[in-house]
Amino acid sequence: MAGQTLVAAIMALIPTFEQTLDTDIIVNDTGYTGLEAKEWKREQACDALGMQTCDIPIAYFSYVTHPDGYSRVMDFTMPDGRTGSICFLNMPVGSNETHATLSYVASRLPNLDFTFENQRAVYDPSSEDVRAFNLLMQISNCAGTAWISDSNSANLDRDIAFSAMMLGLGGGDPSFLAEAGDTAVRYIVDGMHSNVGMDAVGHAQRVLTEHWKYEVAAALEAECGQSVIGGMGPPVTVVEESGPLFTAPKPAGTMAARLDAHGGGSSALPPALGDALSDVPGNVGQVPPLSDATMDALFGIHECMESSSATGTAQIQSIAVTQELLEYIIPSFPKIYVMGLQGDPLADGVLPGDRRLSLDDAPGHRGLYPFYEDMLDYTAFEVFDGDGAAALRYAWDRANRMAGTAR
Repeated sequence: MAGQTLVAAIMALIPTFEQTLDTDIIVNDTGYTGLEAKEWKREQACDALGMQTCDIPIAYFSYVTHPDGYSRVMDFTMPDGRTGSICFLNMPVGSNETHATLSYVASRLPNLDFTFENQRAVYDPSSEDVRAFNLLMQISNCAGTAWISDSNSANLDRDIAFSAMMLGLGGGDPSFLAEAGDTAVRYIVDGMHSNVGMDAVGHAQRVLTEHWKYEVAAALEAECGQSVIGGMGPPVTVVEESGPLFTAPKPAGTMAARLDAHGGGSSALPPALGDALSDVPGNVGQVPPLSDATMDALFGIHECMESSSATGTAQIQSIAVTQELLEYIIPSFPKIYVMGLQGDPLADGVLPGDRRLSLDDAPGHRGLYPFYEDMLDYTAFEVFDGDGAAALRYAWDRANRMAGTAR
């Protein structure tokens, strides 16, 4: 994700969280411990509750710290009989360079039942994505009493679904479309064993995919519109698809296998397109062949970019942008990787978590440049035109519907 970090974008939404979740949130990033922490919390609580005389027993407050942060809702009864509640959002202890863990997420699950399904791919969520998911789970735990269901499992499912959707829509990681790729949100939620959470992941992936179709279509039109005599390139259309997008991680070589299943393998494509595939054998399990529409679109891309000026005509009359076409256009993992992790040097102006194309020769599908550039250069909540508050309200509404906690 380019630009502002996702954690910073989420923190900027605290006022919207308070309004949407019907709660008061006090962010504790002081680093205080012991008695100093208790005194600070009591002062903040009295101010938030409008108490002129702050006589809440200091023993009521804790100074527990957690390396990944935590949240706690505290209920109060004032001397005049009024009641109120405040949620303390305690930020992680340590510097931003400390790699976040999922210990907080595990602590929310019954019997700490969190397992990584890391047999499917060599994958490690970035610290930024883990911090963001932890933070979203902690904030959703602040929800006011009007949002609390009698079912603890329903409340947990709601929090997981909300966090998954916000991380997915906020971070905009397209790796779920790539072969041998994965995303932090799919990886984390799968480990939490939440069906509702996986529904939210699929929903966010569908929203993002539809968004990227139009970006790819615009890139195709910009690149191909003037490629033949008279500027009459093939018309580009977007095929809209609906329903949650559940995509299991694809092994390396999947795209080559789908070409083989279609017939002819990479030799069925012009060299400029077939060469985008790796030499990984295509016999990866049983895969469906590429559709005729996608093959036609690939030939259309080739024709609009490479057609001879002698004829000035394209054999294909249109390019249909579908999910399947996006899966071919985007490079495969490990060609998409996260800079700043595991000792990778950061280039000037590059933020941790930014995705860039690696320059190594690792096998994989190299994708079709430049059509995937906008997919990698995603800014926080771009699919909502950068409006994080709108994304928050959307995700909270959808998550409550999915979990059956809508009021």
